[in-house]
Amino acid sequence: MVVIRLIIQNNKGFSAIEALVGFVLLSSMMLLYLPSLTQNIYRFQMVQESSNQWAVFETLVKFNDSKHLSSTIERYNQNTTIKILDFYQDEWAASITFSDGTEYFIGLTDFY
Repeated sequence: MVVIRLIIQNNKGFSAIEALVGFVLLSSMMLLYLPSLTQNIYRFQMVQESSNQWAVFETLVKFNDSKHLSSTIERYNQNTTIKILDFYQDEWAASITFSDGTEYFIGLTDFY
């Protein structure tokens, strides 16, 4: 305590103490915000993966040719860690299943 008082009175090393206090304050603020940041990054990755799954599902539903279907599924499975396990489409409905357990379904209904 005496050493700090002498440093402050003589103005020797005062900038170093200010920098140290600023570093401690910045570090404590980062400790408060870091968990929230990592949680939001994880949430963003999940939303991005879900949008990619919907995009490939839409692309597969638009194709009528089985050659294009199989090549699109193969290309998607090569480029992602979550694979397409099953894809079904008829004239009224379409469904897709991914390896992480996600399933999407689209069906047409009649309106009277």
